[in-house]
Amino acid sequence: VSTQSTGCFDIIEKRGLNEPGIFRLAGRAEEVRDLFLQFADPELLEFREDIDPHVVACAIKMYLRSQSDPLIPFHLYDNFVKAISLEHEDKRVLILRDLCVPALHNPRAAILKALICLLQRISANSEMNHMTSHNLGIVFGPTIMWPKQQSNDYDGISHANQLVTTLIENYNQIFQVLR
Repeated sequence: VSTQSTGCFDIIEKRGLNEPGIFRLAGRAEEVRDLFLQFADPELLEFREDIDPHVVACAIKMYLRSQSDPLIPFHLYDNFVKAISLEHEDKRVLILRDLCVPALHNPRAAILKALICLLQRISANSEMNHMTSHNLGIVFGPTIMWPKQQSNDYDGISHANQLVTTLIENYNQIFQVLR
């Protein structure tokens, strides 16, 4: 998992799990930009002791959105859409596990697993932070998966949102083989 991801996930884990609206509410724009710019050189990446978890959360989303190929790569987009469109949840979970484990390149699988693990822990605290798996799906769906040809495809956004929600709600069944 990249240095940027690890450091950010650790801060959210330590100080953001109960933070209301984590990943939904914006951090201060200037601080977010400054942290994001540090991602270009992980050697310079430094987290202040008092950094706002919302700043870190926004920087994570910005970093993931800035990639030329999303966390769920373009060449797997249709496979994930087909899997999430399956009617039966058991089959959907099995297919997603098969896609997440071998089909994603190792670094992508590690980042996806770490991210979904974090999101699962956040959703487990939704009474405090108001971030259910559904809310996190809305926030992260279009952040980790989008089609190569951008369009106003609301079905695509809906599939991406549902994918993240399903990954969070079925984290153990999908990612247990990636230990």
